[in-house]
Parts: sequence; C-alpha cells; structure tokens
Amino acid sequence: MTNVIRLLPALLLVALLIAPGGSFAREGDSAVFSLQPVRYDPERPATQSYFIYDAHSGQRFTDEVRIRNTGTHAGTARLYPVDATTGQNSGPVYLSQADPRHDVGAWMKLEQTEVSLGPGEERIIRFTVAVPPDARPGQHLGALVAEDIKLKQGNTQGALQINLQRRMALAVQVNLPGPVVEKLVLTNVESAVQQGYQLLLLGLRNDGSEMVKATGTLRVTDAAGQEVQQLALTLDSLLPETEIDYSVPVATQALAAGDYHAVVDLTYGKQGTVHYETTFTITSQQVAQVYTAAGQQLPPLAPGATLAPALNGTPRLMMVLALFVSAAMAITVFIRKRRAT
Repeated sequence: MTNVIRLLPALLLVALLIAPGGSFAREGDSAVFSLQPVRYDPERPATQSYFIYDAHSGQRFTDEVRIRNTGTHAGTARLYPVDATTGQNSGPVYLSQADPRHDVGAWMKLEQTEVSLGPGEERIIRFTVAVPPDARPGQHLGALVAEDIKLKQGNTQGALQINLQRRMALAVQVNLPGPVVEKLVLTNVESAVQQGYQLLLLGLRNDGSEMVKATGTLRVTDAAGQEVQQLALTLDSLLPETEIDYSVPVATQALAAGDYHAVVDLTYGKQGTVHYETTFTITSQQVAQVYTAAGQQLPPLAPGATLAPALNGTPRLMMVLALFVSAAMAITVFIRKRRAT
C-alpha cells in the first residue's frame, strides 16, 4: 500500500478553509503562489494547465515554469518535484517532499529551489527533465510543487493549535513510446466499516502502461442466492504500477452478518474489460459498528459517494487531528485537473 495517505488530509483542509467559521487562513493576509507552464501547444489545450511531454528513454530536455504571487503580502516559496500515485478513491494525487522519488519526481531538477516574491510579482524558473535509459514505456506522472515556507497560524481550538502550510502542485506527464498496455486487475473484495458506514473494498491494481478510468457494477448476493446489492462504479484515473483498496459504500440498508458472493464487472480504457467473482464475510462485530448507540443506522450516503479508507482502522478525520498535533502542520493542495490521455 502506498504512503499516499499522507496527502489525503490536505484535501480535507480545502473544505475547512471555506467552511463557515473555518477561518484558519485568509488569502488576503498572506502570499499565495501559483504555477503555470510558460509555453503551451495550441493543438493541445491541456498544456496551458499542466506539462505534457512526448519523450523517449534517455532523453534530456529543459523547460520553464512561471511562479506568481497572487496574494497581497510578500512571501517565499520552496520549489521541488514529486512523484504521483493513485488516490485511495481513484484519481491522481501527489506525494510529499519527504516521500522517496522513483519516477517523474526523480527525473526533474530545478535550477532554483527557493524564490521570494512580492505581491503580484512573478518569476520564470528553468528546470531539466532527464528520462532514464531504462524507463518503462507508457505514461508517467509527477508534479512540480510550490510550498509557502511560512506556516500560517490558525485558530486555537482548546488545547489544539492548527497551523496551515500552503502547497500548490502542477502536474508533469511524460509519455514514452512502446507497446500500449491497458490492464486493470481486481484482486479482492472485502468488507469494512469506517466512520459508521459499511463499505466494500475492491482491491484494484493497474498492471498496464497507461492511466485508465473505469465504470461498471458490483453485485452482491447472499448465501441463498438473493441479490442484496447492485452498486454502480465510476472510477477516476488509476496510474500504472499502482494499487488501491477502492471503497464502495453499501447502499440503503446495512448487510447482516454472514457470507456473501460478489461479482464485479468493469470496462476501462479504450477496450478493456474485467469480470471478477469472489466470496467475502461480514462479521457480527462489523455489523455492530454500523449502528449508533441508540440502535439507529446512519443515513445512507448519496449515490456515488465514497469514503476514504482508514489507516489501521483510524477514521480519516482522526488522522488529520493526529497529524496536526504531532507535526503542527498540514498542507493545502491545489491540483490542476488533468485528463488521462
């Protein structure tokens, strides 16, 4: 399992910053950094928002990124490259500076790693991409990151002091020639309970060379062969050589303790399909966790809603609080939306 879970609390912070009463930081009181490619291909509109390179193994090339301070105060940004991986609910996410770099993040080197800018000021930073001679064919994804070096002091909630550190990631996609392989693999279906909701976790692995999206269904029958769930699946991009436990909330009514049969059918990429069948068990302990102290089941989630899987059984909100207490720091990630090519 990847350490992408470190990045997931940052996504929650976006909601905290704009929620009523969530005045942890205000853009008007600080520097706000943005990143943008200096050049783009008019025939490829997406390159206005992020970098896309058609390269080859062993190639070395340079490019430039524009960093701008759109805030009202001067500030200093730290610049660095990172790798990408698949988020636990699908879609790309970008790892932290502390995480090991093995892919695009390891191929990039910035000529300047720290820049100070006044309000409205911008700077052009050159960087180099050196693709290893033995790099695998297919699509690779990473990012350039601008991180405000100054922690923003937020509200004090009792004994808990929450600080924020702004981070902006600009995607860098490198496409290498070779056989195009789209291969999505289902490895398991198991039950779990998180934040009081009953989930089915789908083990998914991308063994191909391309990023793929998927749609399909998950059907569940009980020991008597009666269908008890039919759930629609819509997954964002899964990156090559990554795997996740994709969470699917059980709809309407919690399943009782017992043995079940799951059938998953997915279509993905251009022509890929996968059919997977397995059995799983829901324990009495899991059923008890779904109901409140008053014996009531939590209201069902909206169709298509998902919850991020927990880390070692700890709900994601608790992870956020733990990270705040232990590190007194969190990050806000603004990711430019990317389409898988």
